[in-house]
Order: sequence, then C-alpha cells, then structure tokens
Amino acid sequence: NYVTNINPFTYEFLSNGEFTFEFVDTAGNKSTATAKVDWIDTTAPKATLSYSKDTLTNEDVVVTINFNEEAIVTNNNNSKTYTFKDNGEFTFEFRDLAGNTGQITAKVTWMDKIAPTAELKYEKIDDKVVVKVINPSEEITFKEGIGVYEFTKNGNYEIIFYDKAGNAGKLIAVIKDFE
Repeated sequence: NYVTNINPFTYEFLSNGEFTFEFVDTAGNKSTATAKVDWIDTTAPKATLSYSKDTLTNEDVVVTINFNEEAIVTNNNNSKTYTFKDNGEFTFEFRDLAGNTGQITAKVTWMDKIAPTAELKYEKIDDKVVVKVINPSEEITFKEGIGVYEFTKNGNYEIIFYDKAGNAGKLIAVIKDFE
C-alpha cells in the first residue's frame, strides 16, 4: 500500500490490481478506500490461421485469420482472408479493442500450377508403331492407358497425363509410317 498526500488523490494503474488510499480528516480520523482495477488489457489477441487447402493442389489457397477475442485486421484492406495465387507468405497485422497489436504470417508451400512435361519415343515393330512416354518431369498418371501406345494408322494422337496436383500435360504422337 502507498500513502498518498498529493492533491488530487489519484493513482495511475499501469496494470490490473488494487491500490489503497489512506487518509486522515481534520479531526484526526483515519480511514482507507481501496480502488480495484481488473479491466486493463495489455495482451495481444491470439490468432490462428485456417487454409482452404493444406495439401498438394493446383488451385488458389485462401487463408483465413481467426481470433480468440474481438479484433480487426489493420492491413490487407481489413480483410480476414488472403488468397494465394502462388506459393509464398503473407503477414496479417491486427489490433484488439484495447489497442493491443499483433501479427501472424501465413505460409503456403504446397501449390503446384506447373503442368508436367514428357517426351515421346517411337519404335516401329512389324506392322505397328509403338509410342512410349519417357522422361516425365515428375510422377504422372495417364488419362488413358499406362504410357505405352500401339498405332496401326497414320494420324495425330493426343496423349494426356496428370501430375499429383492435377495439372494436365499433353503430347501429340504423330504417326506417318503407313501408306
């Protein structure tokens, strides 16, 4: 406790707590009065992030910031969402009603928007042309078949394949070995 004898009788609270004023009147009577403050908020809000997708994807990823108390985003045009078009980082800045500030960084590393590539290998065997897809830039699956195709007629044949993120690659097998 502090005894105060200044005028006016004030005490500035810098944090929650109590302060007891002790005073004496002109007749010598002593008394006290206790002031209690429990509404000072000096703690920044806690923020968490949620992502629209959090595994390998070829789509945009939307991140949303959530708070444990009422707060506003002070950058990003006050929006609680941010859309990643590519892998990267974005830092949300925020403030609660008491003026406490904080920030949290969203990171996206699982976007893949690059189509896979591959090459074709041609081999003439008897009365057919065998075309194999070789040297893929990454693991791929095929729209049809397993990457080995047999042709017995001239023409242009489209071979479509996909990477794990769903990006499509395309090759054209040009067959012109038949009369």
